[in-house]
Amino acid sequence: MNPRPLALALLLPACSPPHQSGPDQFDDDNLSYTYDKDLPLTGNRPAVDAAVDAWMATNHVAGCGVSLAEAGHVTFVQGYGLRDVAAGDPFDIDTMAPVGSISKTITALATMRMVEDGLVDLDDEIGDFVLGEDPSWAGMTLRHGLSHTTGLPKWPTWTAGLRTEADFEAAYPGIERPTLFPWVVQTSWRTTPTQTTPGSAALYSNIGVEAVGAVIDYLSMTYVPDQAGYERYAWNTVALPTGDWFDPDDMLTPVSAAPWRMGDMPNRSLPYSWNGAGYDRVADEWDVWWPGGAGGASGAWMMTPGDLGRLTLAFRRDGRVIDPASHDTLTTWHSNAISGGYGLGVALGSQLGRTALWHTGLADGHQAMWLYWPTEDIGVGVVCNSDQGSIAGLATAVGATALPLTGPPIEWDPGEVGPAAYGLTDADVAAWQADADATEAALSAAQAEQVLSSAQ
Repeated sequence: MNPRPLALALLLPACSPPHQSGPDQFDDDNLSYTYDKDLPLTGNRPAVDAAVDAWMATNHVAGCGVSLAEAGHVTFVQGYGLRDVAAGDPFDIDTMAPVGSISKTITALATMRMVEDGLVDLDDEIGDFVLGEDPSWAGMTLRHGLSHTTGLPKWPTWTAGLRTEADFEAAYPGIERPTLFPWVVQTSWRTTPTQTTPGSAALYSNIGVEAVGAVIDYLSMTYVPDQAGYERYAWNTVALPTGDWFDPDDMLTPVSAAPWRMGDMPNRSLPYSWNGAGYDRVADEWDVWWPGGAGGASGAWMMTPGDLGRLTLAFRRDGRVIDPASHDTLTTWHSNAISGGYGLGVALGSQLGRTALWHTGLADGHQAMWLYWPTEDIGVGVVCNSDQGSIAGLATAVGATALPLTGPPIEWDPGEVGPAAYGLTDADVAAWQADADATEAALSAAQAEQVLSSAQ
């Protein structure tokens, strides 16, 4: 992929959150601009290259994307190997890859934004916002959902006849792509009983987090109609907290994976396994665990390697994405759902002998990890198109090249990025963004009305 010609910038539509309706739901401008801003950050870390190459060779991994964040900015992004072995296409800085359970971190951050805005409290019961939950859910709160202490199992018990994407479309004809909305999907598995009393024990549960996603879905459609729906709300508050498409530290590429979006997804990474002599293409699993497009709150987000590194910036305790008090809540021990301790959407412990925060993810034959050392202010994002090898081993190997910080403070110079690099004036950007915002708000509000009226 080549940088977009600057002369075209004024002719193209603005970047935007993922569209939840229509045939073209992923905005290619999001990827194009991300490529342009990450390109100056490539090729400057031979120690990282050596660490990644060695790990990939040892574990027979086809392709990986890696990013480093230092002193509050992503300073390095690089792709390695192949995203598509058959076509010979490289795993590049603009490769889109699934990050699996890292989605739980995004959901936790989005929840805290709702808490800060006074829309909900962590100790509010999930049953106050969803429809017809099982009686065993009594007392189950958002805090339980984000800390894996709901007592719910990992996977749901589905209602007969309401399991596939086609089932949901038949049941909710008034909603386009109903499986994108956790509040709607939850109507099928809401009778799943708990295995333990909420709050009494840790039990890693995807559906516990999905229940929180359903609450975000409902509240955003009810009170934030210009950002209606779980995906759109999380994108606007977590991925783009400044509201500025040209902010180099914001994320533009996150999108919830869905089968109907795959053909529209430029540079998508494909999963592979090693057979001893070469790579076998692994079948996609988007429809296996959840009906198409569902599961976003617990495991369906995709993004580029650079944006995965930018996710670590949310944990700098600087108020950029969430308030310091919200940061402290997320990073306080809540359960032993993961060995070493788990907060809310984040694992707690140490890596390389230093205090660290992280989350891993596994989805569609890929594995990913974000890792952040708060004392040293260093973050790592890694994603690979194979589930072979320890992703934590790769992340720590990359982090080890930057720990500890030595010498003078890092001076971040990403090159020419921002509106000027596209030949845009501040007035151009303001007019461009206002028009796009108005269009998105109108579409979002209309869709919220459809979902709320159809799913009752």
